Amino acid sequence: MLRVDTVEPATVPYGEQTPVVLRGLFQPRLRLDIDGQREPSVEDVFEVEIDGTWQLEGKAATPDRLELTVPAELPVGAHDLSVREPFGQRVTRMAALTVVPAR
Repeated sequence: MLRVDTVEPATVPYGEQTPVVLRGLFQPRLRLDIDGQREPSVEDVFEVEIDGTWQLEGKAATPDRLELTVPAELPVGAHDLSVREPFGQRVTRMAALTVVPAR
């Protein structure tokens, strides 16, 4: 079952692309072709939305770690973070990420 436990770092500076790690449970999708026409594949890219408008891709480095990059132009303030797995399940953490003014 998809879940997001933590966001690291939970606070990022405005104006900088920042790598972020989500920790939780991120189950990749394994595709097998019974007829043998295609090679098996693993779908380990997850759709990530910030406030329902910023569309990003997260890569599952391991089943408990999802990596993504927060865009530099994300506005200052608290932001909700939603993750959708390859199976279609979605989970949202409210105010999971905060952008602060650059120093």
